[in-house]
Amino acid sequence: MQTCDRLAKTIGSLPGISGVDFVDYDDECRNEAHLYFYVDPKDQRGLFILCRSIDRRYWKHGIEWSVRVGILDEGKYSLPFVYDLKSTSVGEKAQEQMVSMIESIEWHLGNLAFMSGYYLS
Repeated sequence: MQTCDRLAKTIGSLPGISGVDFVDYDDECRNEAHLYFYVDPKDQRGLFILCRSIDRRYWKHGIEWSVRVGILDEGKYSLPFVYDLKSTSVGEKAQEQMVSMIESIEWHLGNLAFMSGYYLS
């Protein structure tokens, strides 16, 4: 499985996150990565886990990744927000960071103190 597919699958498995899709992306990471997704407004646990997992205080590549919010004219929910996970890195560096991000997300999901401390489990 390609790194981008693994990352999309990992993020898509977080609670409340759906519609995960890379846009303008190729497997060699020649362009900046843009991964778009939706968040159920009634379940933002996955968004919190993702943002915590890539926060620059807890993840060494956090300065190079961000989650931006935008809107669509129509969408899956009554307020059609769309989220964009964006990287400034390209190439092999971006792929290595994606693997590290998957590991960070999995670490957070497996950390009982984190999950129970924020009432996420």
